[in-house]
Amino acid sequence: MDKYRQSNISARQLTTMTVFFTIGSGILIVPSSVASLAKHDAWIACLVGLVIGIVILSMYNLLTKAYPQLNLVQMMEAIFGKWLGKALALMVVVTLFLTCPSPALYYTGNFVTTQIMPETPTQAINILFIVVIIMGVKLGLETLARSSELMFFPFIILLISFIILILNQTQTKNILPIMENGMRPIWPATLSFLATVFLPHFCLLIFHSSAVKKPKEARRALLIGSMIGGLAITLIVALTILVFGSDIISLSMYPSYLLAQKINIGNFLQRIEVIMGIMWYVTLFFRIAIYLYFTALSLTYILNLRDYRSLVMPLGMILVSLSEIIYPNVTFQQSWDSETWLSYTVVLSVFLPVIMLFTHMIRNIGANGATESSSNSSSPSNSSNSSNSQSSSGSSGSSGSSGKVSPSPRIRLSQRVHRTLQTRLIRLTC
Repeated sequence: MDKYRQSNISARQLTTMTVFFTIGSGILIVPSSVASLAKHDAWIACLVGLVIGIVILSMYNLLTKAYPQLNLVQMMEAIFGKWLGKALALMVVVTLFLTCPSPALYYTGNFVTTQIMPETPTQAINILFIVVIIMGVKLGLETLARSSELMFFPFIILLISFIILILNQTQTKNILPIMENGMRPIWPATLSFLATVFLPHFCLLIFHSSAVKKPKEARRALLIGSMIGGLAITLIVALTILVFGSDIISLSMYPSYLLAQKINIGNFLQRIEVIMGIMWYVTLFFRIAIYLYFTALSLTYILNLRDYRSLVMPLGMILVSLSEIIYPNVTFQQSWDSETWLSYTVVLSVFLPVIMLFTHMIRNIGANGATESSSNSSSPSNSSNSSNSQSSSGSSGSSGSSGKVSPSPRIRLSQRVHRTLQTRLIRLTC
């Protein structure tokens, strides 16, 4: 069980990694997808999604509480059995690798080539970025955790500065009237927010409780980090609506980058949208690195390999190729993100953990019933044995008091029968 155990990380490091993983690519793409569904009420959809996301993460914490020192693959093997558990784990790993890190890497190259360096091929951007990610993943989880802890405070300072500098561009009329169409358009936007921000946290179970020394602190760190990241994205969504309005945001692919271009303090402090690009690249690094680490470590457990590091380079090369073919065009990307991805991530990140929890509960009920029945069946025999021992001890005590050992009734009866047979034989011979 401890053959592939990774280095221990602290709860604070898990918090910072969860913050970066939560923000990830959502800081640039979530405002557009949510505003296209809920319009100027997109910030309300994000708040609702934040509450529901915390409930879903609490369900993940129940799994880690039931299996405190196991990762995701080991949990599935312990719940469903060796063969079925590994088969389900392999399906989860392969589908997640095809649908999660490759789109994130696609957004990396697409953003740079459309917003910053239009003449640079996307392959060059993706290769340079994945090389750095491969180096980080090969160094191990502890190195990634320390680097996230090191980058957390500069990231928070940049985020707070970005929010303060854009406040003078906001207009309250852009979010009015609040809930004009009721809750009906908010629910689809909430689901879109959950699918991008919170539901991919299912892959964090690969090291959530097995890498942190104190599982209770790990469960708290997951909730705190997810809440901080969800609130950061909610603030970005609210600011983009307050500055541009929902119509412009829904038509833009990267509205957060446009928001950074609006910063202008005294015609001196301006054109600092590169800050948003730096923040986005930091979060994308940790998101893709965690995806790659999850895939390599899970395959190591499933295939019973010695070390996950031998898989990192081939998986990174496959990831670069997939990033070029995962989205043939923008129309396919929007259709995939709004329809296929939503259904898949709900099944994987909600229904599968629910089935795992119910299976665990049913197995515990059956095990408890079996132990109770075995204890009840063994209690009468124990009582009879105790009564026999008491009777024998009592007889031995009485014999000890008289000084002679009195034979039992069975022995006396056999002696009488033996004497009777002897007398009859003597008479016959005479």
